[in-house]
Order: sequence, then structure tokens, then C-alpha cells
Amino acid sequence: QAQDIRTAWRADDEELAYPLWEKAIKLGIKAVQFHKGLPLGWQRVEDLAPNDLQRAAYDFPNLNFGAHHFGDPYVAEMIDIASRFSNIFIIMPIWFNLYFVQPWEMLHRLGKALLLAGPEKLCYGTDAFVWPGVQAYIDLLADLEMPEELQDKFGYPEITNDVRRKIFGESFANMFDIDLNEQAKKLSVTNA
Repeated sequence: QAQDIRTAWRADDEELAYPLWEKAIKLGIKAVQFHKGLPLGWQRVEDLAPNDLQRAAYDFPNLNFGAHHFGDPYVAEMIDIASRFSNIFIIMPIWFNLYFVQPWEMLHRLGKALLLAGPEKLCYGTDAFVWPGVQAYIDLLADLEMPEELQDKFGYPEITNDVRRKIFGESFANMFDIDLNEQAKKLSVTNA
């Protein structure tokens, strides 16, 4: 008899997940993150769709939810969900890896996310443990521009220094409820 090897669970599972979210909030945890999309090993891609984050985000508005990998292959759904919930963020690891293989497709994904969800919902991230050469990703985003052709044709916003700041850290800081101005003050006092 075949054994069920599924290990997936849903963020909106009231019996399994909701007690975790309640405990996280009691402990002062500000954010939880999920591997969404791109199945590994025995994972089924349908188990990694981001749809389960919606009800959990609605039921736990004081907890932030981060979804890795743009929800690939559920990219449109992930962008839509992040655009509608203030406490859902898109973490970008696989975007950087795939950019070097499919730059136009990745520019479309980024453009749609910037247009519909906004840069405050996008967080830099890499799979450094798998692909450790992260400097290439940092350099890519530091110099990346949205081609005028895509801006004109699809209405994608320009990638400005403000957008880069948000993706490189401000969005994560917001996700974890970190006041960057307060932290800068503390550092300046410590280094004085």
C-alpha cells in the first residue's frame, strides 16, 4: 500500500495553523514566511499555491505573511493577493536567479508587481544557500532599469532609487515592524 508522503499544510488551517499564529502574536512575532511555488522533492506544486494566505491574513491582520519565489507558477495570483492585503509581502529569491535566464519574463513579473502591489510589498531575498554568489543579484538590482518599451506598452513604473531602497530593505523593515529611523538614531548614538 502506498504511503501518503505529503507534508503540506495550509496557512488558513484553523486547527493546525491558527494556534501557531495566535502564539506568534503573543510572543511578539511580527512576520511569518512561506515557501510558495517551485516544489522541491515530493512537494506538489498545487500545495504551494498562495491562496491559503488570504484568509489567514484577513483573520490575523496584526501578523505579516511573506511568500517566497513570487508564488511561481502562481505569479498572477501572488501579485493579486499581495495587492489586496496590507500584511502580505512578496519575497523575491527565485526572481533574481531566473532573470539571468529569462530577463524579459522577469521584467514583466517585476513590472506587474510594482504596478499592482507596489514596491513596499517587494522584499529582496536570495537562495544564497543554493546559489551563494549573491553579489551578482545585488549588482543586478542596483543597476536595473525598467525598459521604456515596457513602461510605455504596459504602464510599468520606473525603477527608481526609492524603489530599490524599498526592495533592498525598507519593505522587510516594514514587514517586521522595524522603525529604520529609530534604528539609525540608536546606531549613531552607539557609534558616537
